[in-house]
Amino acid sequence: MPVLADRTRIQIETAIGYNLGAIFEGSWTAVSSATSNTDTKWKGTADSANGRWLHITHTGSGEDGNIARVTDDNGSGVLTHDALDSTPTIGETYMLWDERYRPDAIHSFIDSAILGLYGRAYNPDEYPEVTSTPTTALH
Repeated sequence: MPVLADRTRIQIETAIGYNLGAIFEGSWTAVSSATSNTDTKWKGTADSANGRWLHITHTGSGEDGNIARVTDDNGSGVLTHDALDSTPTIGETYMLWDERYRPDAIHSFIDSAILGLYGRAYNPDEYPEVTSTPTTALH
């Protein structure tokens, strides 16, 4: 039996982010609104997250996949950002990308890589679930 390696799109995005040295992974420890929330693990100085891209990664929430720009960082873990679709919940996970790397652009690169594999190392007829949702496994 062949050895299969699979990753979700979020796992691929995370690997790319770590390889670029461009992400912080966190989760909300307190929530205020759809535009301001707290993560006490974030230890940046005041304004150090300003301009970064917030990508909500917690599966099963109303804001899965939301991407927002951080507009203020008070230096104590409170991040103010562009509005999400709804107010997050405590424990909801996110990635904080460096300003120069937009998460939606990273996902476009992932899509291009997948398309480049069609007929070479990847057969979409054998793995149709890969193209159905962004969270399914890719062989």
